[in-house]
Amino acid sequence: MAEHLEAARDVRNLGLVVDINSDHLVGYQLRIWSAPIEGPRFSEQTALIKSSGADFDGGSKSWWIPLARSLDGDETGLDILFRAARDYGTHVVLVPPKASSEEPR
Repeated sequence: MAEHLEAARDVRNLGLVVDINSDHLVGYQLRIWSAPIEGPRFSEQTALIKSSGADFDGGSKSWWIPLARSLDGDETGLDILFRAARDYGTHVVLVPPKASSEEPR
């Protein structure tokens, strides 16, 4: 995907500027799994993942968000997911178009 990086995007949590053209993001998704923690921290983690704009899929017990949608807003869904990974150990994976089309959304 590196050859498709064209429009400037600030990924604040990493302190990097990543160039991304949304036309090349079609079909890419982020798949998210909650860290196996209990009690109030699990609820906090779930609330944070929800605030990223991700949708829960009960069949796979994971969350999904289209990559392009995760880049919208002042605090992007991607920023929020970086924070969830850092603070709670949430697992986030980039799923390419072919694989994501075979998975539930």
